[in-house]
Order: sequence, then C-alpha cells, then structure tokens
Amino acid sequence: MGPELRVRHRWACECGGDSRTQNRGSGSLSAAGTPPLAAALILGCVSGLMGAMTHYASGPAALIFGAGYVKTPEFLRIGIVCALVTVAIWLTVGLGWWKIIGIW
Repeated sequence: MGPELRVRHRWACECGGDSRTQNRGSGSLSAAGTPPLAAALILGCVSGLMGAMTHYASGPAALIFGAGYVKTPEFLRIGIVCALVTVAIWLTVGLGWWKIIGIW
C-alpha cells in the first residue's frame, strides 16, 4: 500500500491515478501471491484515499480548499495524517477481518 499511496499523491486527479495504477498494482499484487479479489479490493480502497490527500484531487477537496477554509500546508498535513491512520486500520483490522471471512 505504501508505494501505491505515494504514487497516487503525485497524480492530479483520481481518474488519472486509477487508470495508471490499477493495472500495475493488480499485476504486482498478483505476482506477490495476493488472491485476485483481495487485490481488487485493496486497490479500490486505496483509490478512495486520494480525494482527501490533496487539495486538487477531487471536486469536494477543491471546493473546501478554494473557499479558503484551509491553507495548503494544513490541508496536505491533515490529508497525509488521515491517509496514514486509514491505512494502519486497513492493515490491522481490515486484513484481519478479510482473513476471518475468507477473502485473504
């Protein structure tokens, strides 16, 4: 998830990031032995993080930033903290739950 998260931060829109990273990500995860359903779900979950990580990634993010509620450094700091917390929860609770229900 780490490399995927860093690559997504560099793309200016969610669609561009998704189209670029879904094929590479699914190929890498499959080569590492990840079950196909789990690989698709992991990439889907990570794609949802981008809208909150940067002020230019999605429509709502641009509106919040453009209205002047939050300055750029604060938006980026909050976005990366939220992303790291979310990834930590996914890697612990989420993958554990997937193991219990048979996805992983």
